[in-house]
Amino acid sequence: MDIIKSASVPEEKISSINGKGYSDSKLINNSIQRDYNTQNILNTISQNKNITIYSTWGSGPKLTNWTDEVGKIKNITPLVSPSMAARVPLGTEKFKYMLDDWSKKITPTNI
Repeated sequence: MDIIKSASVPEEKISSINGKGYSDSKLINNSIQRDYNTQNILNTISQNKNITIYSTWGSGPKLTNWTDEVGKIKNITPLVSPSMAARVPLGTEKFKYMLDDWSKKITPTNI
C-alpha cells in the first residue's frame, strides 16, 4: 500500500508527474496537496497479527506532514527503492543492489 492515497496537482505541474517515470520530489513537495493512506495502512496492520512493514521511500522527505504521517506507522523495515530514479552507489547495478538489500531484510515465513 502506498502512503499517498491521492494528490491534487496544479494543472501546470501535471506534465512533470504524468508519463514514464518521475522523481518522487515532483510529488512530495510543498506545491502538491497529498491525501495520505495512513489510516488504511494502520487498519491493515491491526487486522494482521505478526505483519512486517516494509518501506521503499528511503530517508523520506523532510516535510512536516509527511514525517507526521510516517511517524504513525511503527517498526518499519527500510528497503532500497525499486524506482529507477532512486540512487545507488556509483558503479553499482540497480537490480543487483536492490536484490541484495531485499534478500538480507525479507525473510519468508510460514503462514
